[in-house]
Amino acid sequence: MISAVVSNILARVSGLLSSRRYSRQILMLQAYFDGSTQQDTALIFAGHLASVDTWLKFSGEWEELLTIHPRLEAFKMSDMTAYNSDGSLKLNTSTMERAMFHYKLIDRLPIFGLSCAIPIHNLTKVISELGIDTYWNNPYYLAWRAVITMALEGARLLRLIDPIEFIFDEQSDKVQVINSWDNFYNSCPISYRRKIQGTPSFKDDKDIMPLQAADLIAWWARRQYIIDKTRMIDLYPIEWTGGKAPHLLATHMPEEAIRTQFLKDIEIARQPKPRASSHTSLLRGEPWK
Repeated sequence: MISAVVSNILARVSGLLSSRRYSRQILMLQAYFDGSTQQDTALIFAGHLASVDTWLKFSGEWEELLTIHPRLEAFKMSDMTAYNSDGSLKLNTSTMERAMFHYKLIDRLPIFGLSCAIPIHNLTKVISELGIDTYWNNPYYLAWRAVITMALEGARLLRLIDPIEFIFDEQSDKVQVINSWDNFYNSCPISYRRKIQGTPSFKDDKDIMPLQAADLIAWWARRQYIIDKTRMIDLYPIEWTGGKAPHLLATHMPEEAIRTQFLKDIEIARQPKPRASSHTSLLRGEPWK
């Protein structure tokens, strides 16, 4: 008998030919603002990319891990942590061991992690300095751009060729995600659109187990951003990784990187176009070269 969590994954691809059903790629994400540091708020995009076939294997095993005593309705990294009286993080040994079991499952399967942090202060400062329309003072656009780039690289490393579907935890900011997605999608080349499957959707992490894995990576991404944002690749405890690099692409965009990106876009926008563009562009130009 097929479990409900497996059926929820299969439902995403039920209309595809059987030969393509299990190779479809799905990127499970969380997106939210992290205000943990008052002077350095950031937008965090984080999640995992894998094929449907892998997510099916993953979901069954992840569900089994939830039955370990005490049984969990859903994995939430924040539920496994506490804080000392001085505000410092208190990591309980037993709960961290349990979280490690979940990490080990992710690490054992062909699943690729993605993490991106966009510092809000840096973005606002660059937009103001360059005199760009404040409409673009939207961290979600830059986050989409970074995540798509990383997702395509992750797919290459996993040797996956099918289009990528994007699913967010329903706790993510739906309005911001969808609005920025429309701007992003309308400004990206047709070659990119062919690698993207539809508009992002939002699901309950109790129904879609891989979204609970997105919670895991997002929590550690937030923590690493606070500790040392220049080493976003070092998300997980060395006790978990054993010193082995995780299957992960992680980045944050410092002020200079944001400035360089927008200056590049402005320069390209000023270049004459020999023919009509096949798609709308950011800053009335083509930023995708």
